[in-house]
Amino acid sequence: MTFSETAPLHPAWTCAPLRPFGVALTALGTDTGLRWPSADLVRSLVREHRLIVVRGWGGPVAETTLEDFAATLGVAQRWGPPPGKTVLDVHIRPTPRRVFDDSGFMPMHWDGIHDLTPALQIFQCLQAPLADEPGATLFCDTAAVVAAADPDTRALWQNLTFRYESREVGEQGETVHSVDVPLIMEHPHNGFATLRFREPIPHAKDATRVRSTHLDRVPDGHDPAEIMEGIRRALYDTRHLYAHHWQVGDLLIADNHTLLHTREPYPPTVARHLQRVTVIADQNH
Repeated sequence: MTFSETAPLHPAWTCAPLRPFGVALTALGTDTGLRWPSADLVRSLVREHRLIVVRGWGGPVAETTLEDFAATLGVAQRWGPPPGKTVLDVHIRPTPRRVFDDSGFMPMHWDGIHDLTPALQIFQCLQAPLADEPGATLFCDTAAVVAAADPDTRALWQNLTFRYESREVGEQGETVHSVDVPLIMEHPHNGFATLRFREPIPHAKDATRVRSTHLDRVPDGHDPAEIMEGIRRALYDTRHLYAHHWQVGDLLIADNHTLLHTREPYPPTVARHLQRVTVIADQNH
């Protein structure tokens, strides 16, 4: 399906391609009676283009409205003790406990490494950096990375499995989460090959929790550090990397099964406040 063959738009919306992937969906005026794009339109655009940026739709909106929108797409993930929150605030906190509570280095990753992997990520922007300030969110289209890899590289990647560990010290002692994940995995709904990878954290970088990436079984004749650096270069190749520079009111919807993401480090003085909802399961699956 080409860009022109996507689902017909409601007349209140225009759609334009982003580079190198994704689409921008813009509302035509605020008095349209359409608070957000339909679930069918979102599914069609995400399936084809991986990522949607929605502007001019009247946002930002209240948490309950964002929850209502997420519910049209599937089951929202809940965080914390029951009943838990579905909307998480992403901004700097005085004593950060999670990587998105800080403004320093963030590894390229996908959401749900140690939990259920959400199908979709939904962000809205409450405060945005100025045009000349850092703080953009970066998304990598890993299906495009796999497709562009030469046969030898792809054959190597097919045989790699990484172990991801997360260690955190709390009141009950140290908690360790560990999971083994093949580098190349099939998209659960669309069937094409994707990459599942969490970028190693350089020793010189500060991080809010101890996270590690291990390659235990190294193919003969290969160096693990060189393998991981080669993957990292591929992920940050500008042919497959979209940088989103936030504006207040932005709504962004991304395919978490295909894309990896990170964000630029930024000074604590930069105003940046997002809200995020992750949708575990699309209602169509």
